[in-house]
Amino acid sequence: MKILLISQWCYPEPDARIFKMAQILKSMGHKIQILTGFPNYPGGKIYNGYKLSFFKRQWIGGIPINRVWLFPSHDRSFIKRSFNYVSFAFTASLIGPFVIKRINIIYIYHPPATAAIPAILLKTLFHCKLIYDIQDLWPDSIIATGMVDKKCLLPMLNWFQNLIYRKADTITVISEGIRNTLIERRVPPDKIVVIWNWSIPIEKDDAASNKIDFGNKFTILFAGNHGQAQGLKTVLDAAKLLLFRRITDIQFVLLGSGSMKEELMGYAQKNNLQNVIFMDRISSDKVRLFLDAADVLLIHLINKPLFKITIPSKTQSYLMVGKPILAGVDGDTKKIIQDADAGLVFKPENVEDLVTRIMEFKNLPSERLKTMGINGKAFYESNMDIMVGVRKFLNIFENIVSK
Repeated sequence: MKILLISQWCYPEPDARIFKMAQILKSMGHKIQILTGFPNYPGGKIYNGYKLSFFKRQWIGGIPINRVWLFPSHDRSFIKRSFNYVSFAFTASLIGPFVIKRINIIYIYHPPATAAIPAILLKTLFHCKLIYDIQDLWPDSIIATGMVDKKCLLPMLNWFQNLIYRKADTITVISEGIRNTLIERRVPPDKIVVIWNWSIPIEKDDAASNKIDFGNKFTILFAGNHGQAQGLKTVLDAAKLLLFRRITDIQFVLLGSGSMKEELMGYAQKNNLQNVIFMDRISSDKVRLFLDAADVLLIHLINKPLFKITIPSKTQSYLMVGKPILAGVDGDTKKIIQDADAGLVFKPENVEDLVTRIMEFKNLPSERLKTMGINGKAFYESNMDIMVGVRKFLNIFENIVSK
């Protein structure tokens, strides 16, 4: 099959979906092309080694990656973020028809929803099938994170999403909750398929010289985006409460970057939170060292209805490495962790409940912690491994092409 993958984000940006999926499909004999932007996520700055231009074709591992101009931004400004999304959609629509070779399948990675604009155009030109992969429900998510608070925009956003749903031949979603929500919005049930996300395999480095040492303190690690949706002030307030109770042998490590990081660092400094360590985002090949060094891995999302049907991508990463998970989530993610017996959950944005679960974790025998990690890894390998997911997508591709 001749497959085009469209995503505003792609390797070397944090990318658990597009490039690895392209590599596997290529290894199976399919012809793959990628249409994407210049790498700038999550910092909003063009990566070193890249120079922003109108168009650049890059070959990595025999896969053509067609990069088009966009306005680099990932801050909290609605105008800048909107221009980032719209600029990619505009240039991809303008350039795409001239640089993409004949295809019979288009796969779109969402968010942002605007990535569907060039896909719909290319579908019309090439008379091909379109698969819409929803990672993040719009407009719900951009409302929940405060990016859009203007009610006058909602009818237009809903109209646009409904247009994409109609144009897509198949819609894939990452949770049963999102599938049920789309059905409530009158998307035909037989058009929607649940495919859980996978995580990029991270090799374990057994060299003693490369191991990370967080000392003798019980270490809770959060790795990922420091944005509004993650609600990490709750974590800082938990750290503050532990110090108030004179519990000093527990520490938090916040690894990553994002629009709220400076504000969080200022809050920690103002409150003299010596039990919180901030670390800059690191390359994906080094993340495993930090995950392995922690006692517990943390997930947290703000308490919004949307996040009951959202499964943050770090869930898969944490399960895959076999570490116990402490999760401030409801809905689908909570059910996965409980079904897998892979950790403990607490109420989102509830500082007291978070501290209670932290103390419960700390008092568990080391063997119980190890068992939770083993359980999570086994669940991941059976249900979320990358080959499990790619085979499901390949089955969809083959079915819709044959129709």
